Amino acid sequence: MISEFFLIIFLAFFVEIIDSSLGMGYGTILSPLFIIILKYNASIVIPSILLSQALAGSIAGIFHKKYKNVNFKIENISWIENLKNGFTSELRFVILISMLAIFFTVLGVQFTYYINPIILKTYICILVLFIGIISLTKKKIVFSWKKTLIFGILATFNKGFTGGGFGPILTGGQIISGKQEKSSVGCTTLSQGPVCLTGFIAYLFFNNIQYSLASFLFPMILGASIAAPIGAIITKEIDKKSLHKIISILMILLGIWSFTKIWI
Repeated sequence: MISEFFLIIFLAFFVEIIDSSLGMGYGTILSPLFIIILKYNASIVIPSILLSQALAGSIAGIFHKKYKNVNFKIENISWIENLKNGFTSELRFVILISMLAIFFTVLGVQFTYYINPIILKTYICILVLFIGIISLTKKKIVFSWKKTLIFGILATFNKGFTGGGFGPILTGGQIISGKQEKSSVGCTTLSQGPVCLTGFIAYLFFNNIQYSLASFLFPMILGASIAAPIGAIITKEIDKKSLHKIISILMILLGIWSFTKIWI
């Protein structure tokens, strides 16, 4: 129906503005909204979220770079030298998350058959809530690539498993590790491209996709892609103290909201 078509566009558009400006919320909000509240089939919703977010995340990442929310520099030297010295820490972070996605996102998709989703989703809710509280109190942990690796594994695995939870874990993990808020949002947003695309391909391979997917997927892509540049502009205009507080509060609200949807 036409009304349903525009409803999907509106929801994808609205939630993508939140996601591309704050680095979280797209899959975490839309997955329970479409599956639990609006009663859509998960086999349609999850791959649609993954592919639409892959495209929107890539677009938003380009605009985050354009508006200097994040610095993705590549020197005119060999890739090996770039990996050592040329790439900024932001771009090295995106490359690391993209490499993790190849394995752990696929693993998350496969584990949909073996792990009780309530157990994993409850764990993710508690983790997101914990990170949000730590971030709000402005407590910091010392940044290290080992900690980044842990956050990346958790985020990419959960993205493949549930379609959500990637942004809160990765954005929040970077912030409490001492990275700048706008840089954290930009890195997470660009990382969503390869992570979600990997998840979508894995989902096509391991699951039976319904033929009605296209009628749901197209408005999702349309709404999310239009919203992506707007989110990057919002990130540019918000001062970092306000952005930090908004991200922290949103993480806490997402953790509580997701927990109630699972258990209540």
